[in-house]
Amino acid sequence: MLNIPVGGGNVHSVANGSLYLDLGSGEYLSLTLASAVVSYIPLTSTVQFVFAGAASAIAGQQLPYGLSLVDPVSVSFSTQVTPGSVSQSGGYVTAFTSAGTGEIQGIPEPTTMVVLATGGLATLVRRRRGR
Repeated sequence: MLNIPVGGGNVHSVANGSLYLDLGSGEYLSLTLASAVVSYIPLTSTVQFVFAGAASAIAGQQLPYGLSLVDPVSVSFSTQVTPGSVSQSGGYVTAFTSAGTGEIQGIPEPTTMVVLATGGLATLVRRRRGR
């Protein structure tokens, strides 16, 4: 995302931007974005970013528990920027470090759905046998 003004505001991206979410332990989700809006709010004691976008393609993934997503995927999150981590040049934010929460909505691939359905059926069978 380019041209985020240091004074705050909304920035709309063009298609083919990228978003890489490092989930730790070698797990990640890499998306190619169709569009995105970033709101930057520089507050006195904290700095906030709010992001919402739609992915045009899943570029790569290694998700927890062997889960896998297929298109379409949408993402949204808000973060609090680590104090002192914002770099700027020419009136625009060029880099920052942050932590926050978010949501990724996607469709599990068919194999993932089969695994989840099998687990649900096994639970039902076990309950009936326990009666």
